Amino acid sequence: MEGTAPPTPVVGVLASEKRASPRVVFPATLVVMWRDAGGVIDTLSMKDVGFGGMRLASEGRVAIGRIGRAIHILPDHTQVDRDILVVWSVQRNDGGSECGVRFLESF
Repeated sequence: MEGTAPPTPVVGVLASEKRASPRVVFPATLVVMWRDAGGVIDTLSMKDVGFGGMRLASEGRVAIGRIGRAIHILPDHTQVDRDILVVWSVQRNDGGSECGVRFLESF
């Protein structure tokens, strides 16, 4: 994206995490097709991205174990085309959730 500042690494998100690569703050919207829900299309807010996955937020509940396909990033429709697996999910007080997804090579 032209004219934008470089992504900011996230430091100390959780003291218990031992990551090989840093997370990078990446506020954007991700379009996902949930394979386990018959191809339902959903949009989630991206919080940060790392080498192996990303942290997302949703207005609804996202269950651990969900399998999907990250399609593209809005608003510029940057192609992602990566399979993802929800590996953790926490429900927020507002009824939404925050989750972590891992990039998968294939199913």
